[in-house]
Amino acid sequence: MTTPGDGESRYQIAAEVSRHYQEILPKCDLIVGTEEEILIAGGAESLAQALANIHRLVPAPVVVKTGAQGCQIYLKENDQPITAEPYPVTVLNVLGAGDAFMSGFLSGWLSNASWQSCMQRANACGAIVVSRHGCAPAMPNQEELDYFLQHFDEQANLLQGREIALRHGDCVAT
Repeated sequence: MTTPGDGESRYQIAAEVSRHYQEILPKCDLIVGTEEEILIAGGAESLAQALANIHRLVPAPVVVKTGAQGCQIYLKENDQPITAEPYPVTVLNVLGAGDAFMSGFLSGWLSNASWQSCMQRANACGAIVVSRHGCAPAMPNQEELDYFLQHFDEQANLLQGREIALRHGDCVAT
């Protein structure tokens, strides 16, 4: 248990919490969390041990969100994680980044897209949302996400441009 205002140590391994998580894990088809959340779910102090503990309970893929570094997917049958490049952006607000990440990931996963595509979509949605003020209004729509994925490497200030704003539905002065 942490004290109010002690955000730096808000993630602490607690056997009781890990035990509750581990009762639920076998019912999961996909597990997604930050490294701290995966450590708690796995009841371990190292990521490798937490993943081993989780995969003893369930064969589900484990997606570890790593913020600006993107994410990694750990499959029970693979020794090495699957990785995807993140989308470096200027961060204005992290509120809603996790929700955006999850919506991007699930939009690919539920469409049977490759792991690589799921991760690219997740990383892109997270990058788009953190580059804007707000939370729910910052979430990208499908057209905007597709445009971002297609043009990110080509345009230096893509997220500040007119084309992305139009796709997001923002009013743009002419």
